[in-house]
Amino acid sequence: MSESNDDSLRSGDGSFGSRLAAVANLLVVLAIGWFLLNPDGPIGGAAANVLEQREFRAMVQEEYPALVGTADLGSMPIVQFLDFRCPACAATHVRLADFLESRPNFFVHRYVPRAGAEIGAKAGICVEGSPAQDAVFTALYSTQGWESTDFDWYEFAASAGVSNAEQFVACLQSDRVVERLALDRELAGRVRLTGTPTFLGPRRMHVGFADSIAILGLLPDQ
Repeated sequence: MSESNDDSLRSGDGSFGSRLAAVANLLVVLAIGWFLLNPDGPIGGAAANVLEQREFRAMVQEEYPALVGTADLGSMPIVQFLDFRCPACAATHVRLADFLESRPNFFVHRYVPRAGAEIGAKAGICVEGSPAQDAVFTALYSTQGWESTDFDWYEFAASAGVSNAEQFVACLQSDRVVERLALDRELAGRVRLTGTPTFLGPRRMHVGFADSIAILGLLPDQ
């Protein structure tokens, strides 16, 4: 074989090797890009999380007026979703007792009781805004057996300091509380509630046990 043919072959081999190396490099770049930018990767995951957070904040802002209901929007109340048979709700109630003592209208309550605990939620609705509210909430968290159909709600109300126990018992069976409970469950679905307790401010949400620092962190100026 002539020298010129040998040079041509070597040149061809070099060109093929270069193309192969370029393809390999491209595959490496694509693999790294996929790892970083796919939704489970560090950059893609972070970007997806930022987008999800923005969508969530927009959703909370949109639903906040409905969640607050008749409360004063200007005071920026915190909305609490609760269940009186939820251990974390009970622990939070105890933890925030001192904090809420001087803030009687700080929370707007929404009720999402587990199956069988609907009557407790109705009791909470029936004392909202009354002087006995905190005592009734405390009793609901700590009293056993109120899910039973033969539970003495009149005695319960009287012991908790409800001013008109007879009216309270009548309220438990009223259409008003049935409609209110249905509304609260609808609102829970609209904000994609995942558990109790859940607290929502004008722009933020906190899920689970909360102390005063966590609650204050839900306010825009914190």
